[in-house]
Amino acid sequence: MCAAKQANGATCSANNQCTNSNCVDGVCCSSACGSQCQACDVAGSVGTCTAVSGAPHGTRVACATDGSSCGGACDGTNSAACAYPTSSCRSASCSAGLATLASSCDGAGNCPALQTQACTPYACGPTACLGNCAADSDCAAGDFCSAGVCVAKFGDGVACAGANQCANGSCADGVCCDQACGGQCQACNVSGNAGHCIAVTGAPQGARPACTSDGTLCGGACDGSHGLACTYPDSTSGCRSPSCSSGTAILAAGCDSAGHCPAQQTQTCNPYLCGATACRGNCSVDTDCAAGNFCSAGVCTSLLAAGASCAGSNQCASAHCTDGVCCDQACGGQCQACDVPGSVGTCASVAGAPHGARPLCTTDGSACGGACDGTNGSACAYPISQCRAPSCSSGVATLASACDGAGRCPGAQTQGCSPYVCGASACLGGCASNSDCASGDWCSAGVCVPLVANGGSCGAAGQCASGNCVDGLCCNSACAGQCEACNVAGSAGTCTAVAGDPRGGRPACGSDGTNCAGACDGSRRDACAYPGVSTECRTAACTAGVSTAQALCDGTGRCPARQQSSCNAYVCGANACLSSCTRDSDCANGGICISGACKSQSDPGVWVVAGAGCSSTGASGWPLLLLLAAFALRRRRKAAMAALLLCASAARAQDSATIAVDRFQPGAGAFDVLGVWSADTAQDREWHASIYGSYARDPLRLVQVDHATQIPVLQDQSLLHLGASIGLGDRFEVGAVLPLAVQSSSGTPLTQGPLAAPAPSAGIGDLRILPKARLLSIGGLVLGAAAPFSLPTGRQEAYLGAGSLTFTPTALAELQDLLPVRLLANAGMAVRGSRSLGNLHVGTAITYGLAAEMPLREKLALLASVAGEVNLAGGGSVERPMEMLAALRWSASRGIDVTAGGGPGIGNGYGTPKYRMFVAISITPSMLPARRPLPILPLPEPPQLFPALAVAADPPAPIYQEWNTPEPVLAKLEDDKVDLLAPVLFAHNGDVILPQSRAVLDAAIAILKNHTELSRLRIEGHTDDRGKPAYNLDLSKRRAKAVRSYLVKHGIAAARLESQGYGNTRPVDTNASNDGRAHNRRVELMITQRLQTRTAGLSRP
Repeated sequence: MCAAKQANGATCSANNQCTNSNCVDGVCCSSACGSQCQACDVAGSVGTCTAVSGAPHGTRVACATDGSSCGGACDGTNSAACAYPTSSCRSASCSAGLATLASSCDGAGNCPALQTQACTPYACGPTACLGNCAADSDCAAGDFCSAGVCVAKFGDGVACAGANQCANGSCADGVCCDQACGGQCQACNVSGNAGHCIAVTGAPQGARPACTSDGTLCGGACDGSHGLACTYPDSTSGCRSPSCSSGTAILAAGCDSAGHCPAQQTQTCNPYLCGATACRGNCSVDTDCAAGNFCSAGVCTSLLAAGASCAGSNQCASAHCTDGVCCDQACGGQCQACDVPGSVGTCASVAGAPHGARPLCTTDGSACGGACDGTNGSACAYPISQCRAPSCSSGVATLASACDGAGRCPGAQTQGCSPYVCGASACLGGCASNSDCASGDWCSAGVCVPLVANGGSCGAAGQCASGNCVDGLCCNSACAGQCEACNVAGSAGTCTAVAGDPRGGRPACGSDGTNCAGACDGSRRDACAYPGVSTECRTAACTAGVSTAQALCDGTGRCPARQQSSCNAYVCGANACLSSCTRDSDCANGGICISGACKSQSDPGVWVVAGAGCSSTGASGWPLLLLLAAFALRRRRKAAMAALLLCASAARAQDSATIAVDRFQPGAGAFDVLGVWSADTAQDREWHASIYGSYARDPLRLVQVDHATQIPVLQDQSLLHLGASIGLGDRFEVGAVLPLAVQSSSGTPLTQGPLAAPAPSAGIGDLRILPKARLLSIGGLVLGAAAPFSLPTGRQEAYLGAGSLTFTPTALAELQDLLPVRLLANAGMAVRGSRSLGNLHVGTAITYGLAAEMPLREKLALLASVAGEVNLAGGGSVERPMEMLAALRWSASRGIDVTAGGGPGIGNGYGTPKYRMFVAISITPSMLPARRPLPILPLPEPPQLFPALAVAADPPAPIYQEWNTPEPVLAKLEDDKVDLLAPVLFAHNGDVILPQSRAVLDAAIAILKNHTELSRLRIEGHTDDRGKPAYNLDLSKRRAKAVRSYLVKHGIAAARLESQGYGNTRPVDTNASNDGRAHNRRVELMITQRLQTRTAGLSRP
């Protein structure tokens, strides 16, 4: 039957069926298309002849290949024939002395046959044979490296330079040897036996040790039998004969079998002489004995030494026997002897009387008698020294006498001393003092002269006959009164009363230069006369704030000491200090007049401490004792300095410590608002970090009573608050905040005393630890409790520390989701040690705080708070600080917020600034979406569907408003499941969901809330194949259940969810690799039931 020809691309079985008569590859084709790498059935261009890639299509000839990487293939460009590589198909290598050469494809689909190369005599390199050597290890076995070339090792007997050159590993005596050949009497180079180790005769060969020898016939030699050592003669071979000469005998000796003749042994014949070959043994005359001996009863005895008892001179070595002992000489002098104890045998000069029968020395019984002097041995010695000492007594001197040198002393001679007295042993011939003169005389210029009468000139009392020398004259009395003298004209030498100033060296009358001075009156001799106490010597006066009192003479020549007193707080009047005031000018040193009394600006009653809030008023309160400082007031700088010097130390001692001024205490949690704590807590192990920078203006100041003066104690205070928190379990959270002062300044410089230095501009504050718990959730109301405490780490002198531990139990309440705003409330009790700072008393206080957060746009929120405290220790407004703050929070990106704001202080409570500004950045690494999205508005229930009857109308799309739109896409809706695009991670071998996986589950929650038609889902847990199957099955069930609990907790109805674990029974990838096992460890959300729609399809927004 005729049929229409087919167009290109239609199925065909013969050419005649196609319009262009080309049926190729089962379809009508645009051309014959017969080349090796063409085809007409290529997907996407069926019916058009197209160049193909890979293997040729259909029955075309296959590309040539030998199974290596050189095989050809169609390249999709050249349709005529296959393309063949020319790249490397075999890498070069070398192993076990055999190198395999590199090969490249031949361009026809084949890799050339394997080619190898033996490396001998070299070894293999990394990929080829080595071509030279640097060490023997570069050569094959049986070769060694010689000048960079590997050569065969030598056989025995061949000359060598080292054992590495010899085949058997031994090079001895310069040739390769059949063994080590190291014996003393071995050699390997013996002619006729080269290369063989044999024993030799004679001397050892080469560098071997020579045989031992001392040059005698005892020396050793190699005997040709013992190769290891030399052979030596033994003791049977005599090496020395006996002899005797010059009184010494030499003994006979034999070899010691070690190459030596023993050392020569001798024997002295003394006290005998030598015989023919040995010493004699007795004597008959002295000549049979050696020199220095004599024969005594057939025995030669040594001659006696000096000092030995003797009977004749032949027995003495000195040939002198004197005084019964052998003596070193004849010893016949008057004062010599040879038996003196201590030197017996030595002729010595003796002291005292001559020894033995020698003649005695001459003497008259005085000290002039002679005696042996121990030096001159020939005769006695006689003295010529003094034999009578000089002496003087009762004005008569006896002269000295000396010996006459012949043993006798001459007779005595005497002499009278007047006008001098006796000296120690003779008459004095001059004088140095009056005591050197006889009675009635005195010493004048070294000569004794008679004493002076009254009225005569004198220099000392000893020159006067009266014994009194006064005013340069000899006087009739001592004349020592202040107003008398002995040199008055007309009565010289007689003591007389004087008028006017005292005479001579007598004390002057008392005087201090005033009209109270005294003088002699000519009648009283013992003392001066003085003006009485009715005489005024100083008038009253007041100047420069110092009052001087009137004074009268004291009757002793003096005006009493000046009595002055400071006017203190007052100025001078006419001639005395004022005692009251009517105006400030009546007060000294910049003081101020208050109620008729002058007060110093350092007076505790002048200043009070206060904050600088917007309702602050003028001076009030109690005295400030600790912060008294050098306040540099423009018109009262000196008063401030004086106040500091007078009161600083006392103030420090009384108040003892400063206070923590900063009242801005931001929390550490992610949900806290401007220092008011949230009752909610973070998820388990979810952490949050923040840093606040704040600036406060005038948080602490001094206000002057009844005056308008105000001085900022802290004018500027800039701090950083470093905070962090972490969730513990489902209900607990703990955080910490550390304040750091980076800059602060005082209103005026302080210069003296312990409080004079300015408050340090930087330091750390008290570390705050902030534990809290979420107790109860009722609808949108969350209740909690906190137990924060602070550690006294703050720098107190910088007003950064409370100085003690502070504990603040606090009740927390929060209203969520019920109103367009989130409301927070705190109420607590700060329990702390008491601190006083002037009128300020800080101790246990009631704390409070209110805050609100209202979303404005997708990434903006408005924050506001009011917080403060009421101290129980003090009832004044200064003990009730309060601040109001407002701020904007901008969610810059997921998990990162930036907050900026400020506000005024309320009231004059301590630490309340005039205004405060702050900026903060915080981060929540888990990158959670908004925790509290606005609630989904409820939808009307869809009508009940009756099987095969009713058709349900499309339900309206759910009205849902997200707080933040998730930035990354972490989940998407598929036909049969909610596909999780990131893995759900758990603790190792556990079912605790890790924080980094909450974002992907929250993305799934958003899809489930948007798609209420997904009425039933199954949460499946899967594991890899590691571990026991039963354990894996249980673990997968627990993990699926944990995900279900998370979804239910975050708003998904429990009725929509079921969970099931499958262990390792349903892998989606291989378990043979780490990546495959990671794919098999998964959680899947499978859709098991949908609500039917009018079109029986899915309704997707």
